[in-house]
Amino acid sequence: TPRPRAMHPRVSELVEHLTRTRAALLAAVAAVPADALDRAPRPDAWSPAQLLEHLAKVELGSAALLARRLLRAREAGLGPETDESSVLAGPG
Repeated sequence: TPRPRAMHPRVSELVEHLTRTRAALLAAVAAVPADALDRAPRPDAWSPAQLLEHLAKVELGSAALLARRLLRAREAGLGPETDESSVLAGPG
């Protein structure tokens, strides 16, 4: 069996960030009473359930777009990432 490749530090950083933020979101949702999930705070606002559905769609769409763009970049000759600095830390 082929040995799995280690994840690049930048990818690992992003995966860990997404995992933490998803856990925080799920904890916040768990604190919302069930009868409030489908209730918008105002007529012109989304309900928590609508917001979650939107976030799920955006997450899937973003992941698919990123995968397509990475594939095209590799097909065009993009080499491996050599920079291991944080992608989440602010400048300097």
